[in-house]
Amino acid sequence: MTDAVTSLPDTTLEIHLLADSTGESGARVARAAVAQFPTLEFRLVRHRRVNTTAALMKALDAIRARKRTPTAVFFTLVDSELAELVTSACKELELPYADLMTDAMRALEKISGVEPDQVPLRPVGV
Repeated sequence: MTDAVTSLPDTTLEIHLLADSTGESGARVARAAVAQFPTLEFRLVRHRRVNTTAALMKALDAIRARKRTPTAVFFTLVDSELAELVTSACKELELPYADLMTDAMRALEKISGVEPDQVPLRPVGV
């Protein structure tokens, strides 16, 4: 991850949300985080249905095209290979990122002893 911006930007900051479903989970977390920065302007950009490598590459191309805009990437991908690709791309592009799903699944795996199914688009039932 890159160092934090040291001065207040005079432009809208972007958060790109990559999700294998609608992106609502990531958007909720992003909105909660953004609320902690009331003097800044943010734009949430959703990349929905990122559940194939081709869809991921398309989303990453869109992010690369915004290289002059201060950008962070949040993602809620249950497929570990896609999540690793996003992490690698963000490191390569020196973009700050937050993997919002992997740590949650790892924590539940630890307390249950059961590995997650990693099935995209599964309805939420809790």
